[in-house]
Amino acid sequence: MIVIGIDCGSQSTAGVLIRDGQPVAKALTLTEFDAEAAAIDVIRQLLISAKVTDASEIREIAVTGGGRDLVGFATEEVADSKALAFGTHYYFPDAEAVIDVGAEGSKAVRINPNGTVYQFEKNDRCAAGAGVFIENMARALEVSVYEMGPLSLKHTEEKPMNVQCVVFAESEVISMIHEKRTSANIAYSIHAGIVNRMMTMIRRLGKVKTYAFVGGGSLNEGLDEKRQELFQEY
Repeated sequence: MIVIGIDCGSQSTAGVLIRDGQPVAKALTLTEFDAEAAAIDVIRQLLISAKVTDASEIREIAVTGGGRDLVGFATEEVADSKALAFGTHYYFPDAEAVIDVGAEGSKAVRINPNGTVYQFEKNDRCAAGAGVFIENMARALEVSVYEMGPLSLKHTEEKPMNVQCVVFAESEVISMIHEKRTSANIAYSIHAGIVNRMMTMIRRLGKVKTYAFVGGGSLNEGLDEKRQELFQEY
């Protein structure tokens, strides 16, 4: 028996193929302008990777993420918060919460002991505190988005910035450049500001001892280091 899960985000679409309860293949593609086409491409990759030749083996195709309403062939839609809670509980059963930093928004979920959602918080104001924000700031600093995290770790001063709105934040970055602040210090300010918003969501969930950090933002070294530092203080 095969079950396929698809996470259709604003920037990337990911998928996993599960056979007889075990994940055996995973795939990733850009969502671009057609969420359903991206989901089809992910399924194609999964079937090739898992060497599935008979589509009748597929029992269910579940979809979550911001583009889930656009994937018409899915047999089940799962809310983001529910998917985050259940997935986190499965892999990290001791985690009391999870924070997800994606391309255009951040989410935080407090999890019940059985893996269901206790409380859900979301930040999607002007894409602040998310991957798109970091991409915009990388362009302002004339570096690649992949350099931003490592660059921030080379900072020599600590001064968070206001990340309430991408437009205003870009203006603030330009001002920092004119002030001759180093790219590393500016990158740190950007990351510190994002993590401050992440921690604001965590605090709204109430006191938690452990939480998981997921999404594309979790791969950013600068965000991860600052997150660990602030959570210790929290």
